[in-house]
Amino acid sequence: MDLDGLGPVERAQALAALTARFAASYVRATGSRGNVLSYPRVRALEVLAAGPAIMKDLAGALGTTPRNVTAMVDALEHGGLVTRLPHPSDRRATLIQLTELGRTELRQARLVALERVTSLFGGLTLAEQKQYAQTLGQLLSALCHPPVA
Repeated sequence: MDLDGLGPVERAQALAALTARFAASYVRATGSRGNVLSYPRVRALEVLAAGPAIMKDLAGALGTTPRNVTAMVDALEHGGLVTRLPHPSDRRATLIQLTELGRTELRQARLVALERVTSLFGGLTLAEQKQYAQTLGQLLSALCHPPVA
């Protein structure tokens, strides 16, 4: 991408567009394992690996709505990856728990993602990897700790 000759606003727009394209492609490349384990579903399994959760908490951890989580949990349950259990103290709530098959599939998804990431970043020199890590670290810091105006 040639940024020469672009003003600050145009450069920012070009970098934002490139980042969005990269992020979407990265998620697709590292997070899909067929119809059952899309990236969001893998993320749900990762959250549940820490222990059972109610729909509301799972939705919060995933940054989505309980309605979307319900559809996701339905699919994961249909695949045998999670199970619904009655909440021990709240009869209106249902706990979602990872099954052994879910744990196995999560481990496999992590291995596949690691292979893809290793291949992706293996095409960069160590110096390029260090520069990439430094730049992402700076951007992440700026997002997490915006300057106070």
